[in-house]
Amino acid sequence: MKYIITESQFELLSESQEYLNFLLDKMNETGYESLTEYEKDSLIRISQGEQVYEEPDEIEDEEEEGYFNPNKEFLRLMSKYQEIEVDDVLFKMSLLGNNFLEILSDYHNFSIEPNFEEGQVIFYNSDSDDYIPIKFKEVPSNPEEMKSLVGKFVFKKLLDIIRQEL
Repeated sequence: MKYIITESQFELLSESQEYLNFLLDKMNETGYESLTEYEKDSLIRISQGEQVYEEPDEIEDEEEEGYFNPNKEFLRLMSKYQEIEVDDVLFKMSLLGNNFLEILSDYHNFSIEPNFEEGQVIFYNSDSDDYIPIKFKEVPSNPEEMKSLVGKFVFKKLLDIIRQEL
């Protein structure tokens, strides 16, 4: 039996294959445990036939001990909130690559990209291609300050923005 697919379908399959090759090469070189949680999840999703479109990031050099990256810390702390509820709508939150946090419900798709170099976080509404820059007065300079900012962000600002978008 032959299947005919469109060029765009072929591109999507090719992108998943490239990412799968990247993951398999990384596992071969440094072992399964060297994969990030997102990469392990992607491997499972690809094996179940899902399309995974992420471009593989280069394997990062070890950062200096004590170095604080506000973007990574923001995403790390935000991903601990696996679910939030807004007006009886349950949203699941998960990391999408190394730069985005995905916020999904059955009918809505949002994402967040931290950009603390410019003192902001960008909130994207994938349903309408709209985005909202959320500016901060001060950029946290250590993990404790970031933990405080993330708590306030999740339980105040994020809930308000999602309500506006619903």
